[in-house]
Amino acid sequence: MKILLVSDSHGYDDELKKVLENVKCDLKIHCGDSCFDKNSPFIKEFAAIVDGNHDQGFFPLTATLPTALGNILITHGHKFNVYAGYDYLVEYMNKADIHICFHGHTHVPHYEIYKNKVLCLIEGNLNVEAMLLYLLMLNFMLIFLTQEHKKKYPNL
Repeated sequence: MKILLVSDSHGYDDELKKVLENVKCDLKIHCGDSCFDKNSPFIKEFAAIVDGNHDQGFFPLTATLPTALGNILITHGHKFNVYAGYDYLVEYMNKADIHICFHGHTHVPHYEIYKNKVLCLIEGNLNVEAMLLYLLMLNFMLIFLTQEHKKKYPNL
């Protein structure tokens, strides 16, 4: 399964449209700060969208995606104070028996295994300047999940 993760698009709809038109995937997730209004045509594009600190409260603060690797937590990160670290987020994940989390908020691309949890955050801000500064990363991430991952990482 190929999952497109987007976060912190902050209303840069033209840039988001380019990503959605050019990236082939099985599932699209927005990890908050989309700045979508209730009538946004992008809402139907995503299997899950969560609220960020710049959103208007139309979406949940968290969502859970069931996969072959177990449930994945989707959140923006601001309510888990991810700038200060991952302890609060990992505590929440432990209580919910979740081993993987996708989030945004910090605008820094990062992947980490912290206290036996996989934390993957998406660099945000899809504006042209950010794309040039980050060498045309386009500020999204593709995740590939297969049954082989479950065999290779049985503790997840």
